[in-house]
Amino acid sequence: MAGVLNVLEKNFRKNPTKLAVISGTDELSYRNLHFGSLSFANYLEEIGILPTQKILIRASHDITLWCAFIGSMIHRTTLVIIDESLPVSNIEVLSNKYCDIALIISNNELDDKIGKR
Repeated sequence: MAGVLNVLEKNFRKNPTKLAVISGTDELSYRNLHFGSLSFANYLEEIGILPTQKILIRASHDITLWCAFIGSMIHRTTLVIIDESLPVSNIEVLSNKYCDIALIISNNELDDKIGKR
């Protein structure tokens, strides 16, 4: 994981405006990926997620999840992403079986946490 983070950090410093992620019509520069990821890592710390914990996050699979994924790597947590269409009752079962904590977060909330809005 450190290798991935090092490559992203290097690209952020060298070419911050270059595109890091493209998904359909959405784009994310290395700068936005960097700061969004740091914001998500800080959010995890603020709500008391400990490094090495496994967290389950319920959100749609859009470009902002890259910031959550990289942010969880920075924070040293394992992020399990499930689709937002999964009923909340199933999330509890999955969380109890595979994770330490479940975060049910909307795309708007995720956008707020990474500073996209």
